Amino acid sequence: MGRPPKIRPTPIRIGRLSSEGLARRLKKKRKEVDLSTHDLAYASGITAAAISKIENGNGKATAIGTVERIARALRVSPQWLAYGHDLTDDEPEGDTATAP
Repeated sequence: MGRPPKIRPTPIRIGRLSSEGLARRLKKKRKEVDLSTHDLAYASGITAAAISKIENGNGKATAIGTVERIARALRVSPQWLAYGHDLTDDEPEGDTATAP
């Protein structure tokens, strides 16, 4: 009897994400606010080439810090840009708070 085969765990990337939805939301929002990739690059501090890669799905994975910088420049939440919803989406709509 020989040794059992080595099982290598699949690496988990923490702090990075890859998503077709991210690419779609980024491109749609950038066009909605009438920014070129160069304008967004200037506003976010991310290169135009990197933004194009994200929009076209050519990037392997996008760092969360990159998503945060782009989201700030687009004036959207990083959660919405990355996942398509905000953390507050689970809250009921309407004003349920009472005035003091």
